[in-house]
Amino acid sequence: MSLLKPRNILIMLVITAFAFSSILPGYANTLENKINSSQGELSVIEQDLRSRGKQLEEYQSEEKRIEGELHRLENSLAALRQEINQLEKDIESTENEIEVTENELVKAQKEIELKDELLKRRLRAIYEQGDSGYLEVLFNASTFAEFLTRLNDLKIIAENDLKLLEQAYQEKLIVEEKKQQLEDEKVRLLG
Repeated sequence: MSLLKPRNILIMLVITAFAFSSILPGYANTLENKINSSQGELSVIEQDLRSRGKQLEEYQSEEKRIEGELHRLENSLAALRQEINQLEKDIESTENEIEVTENELVKAQKEIELKDELLKRRLRAIYEQGDSGYLEVLFNASTFAEFLTRLNDLKIIAENDLKLLEQAYQEKLIVEEKKQQLEDEKVRLLG
């Protein structure tokens, strides 16, 4: 019986080997299929991961671009606010200058009206007396020295009359020019 036992063991080993040899290739095939399937899934996952990585890079790049644009717009907005503040200061300053100039114009207009009235009186007196008024003043002199003094006085009066006319004309031009400048400045401020 002792022979049977090793023989039995040998038979059992052969049967076991035969069983394993027929089971192992099937099991190995299934295992290989699972490995191939897992590698396929891993490949798909790696490809998906690379694709998402590229998307993430694109999103990060877009985010940086948008941040840069936002920064540029913020700088532009700050510059515009500063410009608006400066313009408001300029407007206020110009409005003050306009007010001062308007007051000066009113004063100059009153002076022109006063000088116009003086000039009208003087011209009326000259018209009423005519040239004979000048000659009469000269010929009523009792001495030659008085004649020369009266002649000099008449010359000064004539020069003053001429200066008064020129000055009135110049002041009217200046007032008109300042009025036009004020109107232009008002239009510029409102525009």
